[in-house]
Amino acid sequence: MQKNIKIAFSIIIVTLLLGSIVFALINLQDGINNHILDKNDGVQDDNEENDWSTWPNTSNTGLTDPSLLTIELDPITITIHNQIIENLDLRNQLTIRANNITVRNCRIWGLENVACIYINAGTGIKIEHCELGKDAPCGVKGVTALARDSFGAGEFIEFSVRYCYFHHLDDGIFIGQTTVYSNASHKAVIEHNYITDIIATEGSHNDGIQCQGPVSSLLIQHNNIQNPNQQTSTISFFSSWGAINNVTVNHNLLNGGQYTLYTRINPFPTTNISITNNYFGRDYISWLWSTDISCDTSGNVWYDTGESVSCHPESGGLD
Repeated sequence: MQKNIKIAFSIIIVTLLLGSIVFALINLQDGINNHILDKNDGVQDDNEENDWSTWPNTSNTGLTDPSLLTIELDPITITIHNQIIENLDLRNQLTIRANNITVRNCRIWGLENVACIYINAGTGIKIEHCELGKDAPCGVKGVTALARDSFGAGEFIEFSVRYCYFHHLDDGIFIGQTTVYSNASHKAVIEHNYITDIIATEGSHNDGIQCQGPVSSLLIQHNNIQNPNQQTSTISFFSSWGAINNVTVNHNLLNGGQYTLYTRINPFPTTNISITNNYFGRDYISWLWSTDISCDTSGNVWYDTGESVSCHPESGGLD
């Protein structure tokens, strides 16, 4: 009897020891697996910007629901404040001359040699989840913010463009003023857009985003801009019509053009420019950046390798 008790007790001890060993081994393996997952997560985080799906593209910009669209053939001009324009397949031009206008879930073809959306005057204008452009004609700009003499030249234009898909256009977004030496000073936020398949014709000047002033605040952030042409750039600034101040170009994917970036002071001043944390492709023709301004260019890298880019003027982007 006593012998059987000792044997049973020994079995219990051995079982407990084996259980402890197994538990320890399981925890060790979990720790190893967690370490591997953490390490892999870190690698993914480091490389996520090389993943096309993390950038604006056809799957995450443009229309939210194409099934809601209603075809409209005639041009539309908005002159009454506080309106929402949505769910249109507009095969012409939308002109805005009012405040607090939201345009969303619209496909707009544009008017030849003008624009898809033409902002002549207004503040609080929001353009969201739209598709701008079609396969033809050429000479159409996606969004033009251009105060005109008869519709607010010298007035303040303020607008934002988010989650839009621009394609087969002369320019993606154009900002300017028809009255030279105007005191106007526009403001814009351009982010999370996909601008691609820019169309060039003989003698044309083609840019993903072009600003000729005057601007007092411009944020260009997390856009994917692809210009397959030798004319002209993904982003350009020319202070032809007024001063350009307080511009931030941050965390964009920029590729192509004669110059991927093209900036000039002529004749008005261009100040407080920041071009940081962008990812650059290698499909430019001449130089990565052609400029006569100096600004903060920290954190810029090549898209394919993640290696640092030093955006010295007309240097090809290399140290």
